[in-house]
Amino acid sequence: MGPLTSTGCGATCIRANSPCLGCYGPAENVDDYVSKATSYFPSICKDTPENITAFFKDTAGLFGRFCIPTSKLGHKLSDTPMEEK
Repeated sequence: MGPLTSTGCGATCIRANSPCLGCYGPAENVDDYVSKATSYFPSICKDTPENITAFFKDTAGLFGRFCIPTSKLGHKLSDTPMEEK
C-alpha cells in the first residue's frame, strides 16, 4: 500500500510478487488508514471513484484487513450474533 503502511516487514509480499497487504499497520502519519486508503486510489488512477469502488467491491474489508477496529468508519455488521437471528 506504499506510503500508507509502516515499514519493517522487509517487503515480503512485494518480493513474492504479491501486492502489499499492510500487515505492519498504517504509517505513523496516517490517522485513519481505511479512509486514507479508500481515497488514495482515485487520486492516482485515471478512473472514477465509482469504477474503482465497483472494482474493489469491499474497500473497507480490503484496506482494513489489519486495522478496521480502529477505523473512523465505525462500521458494525450487526449487534446480534448470527446464531441468535
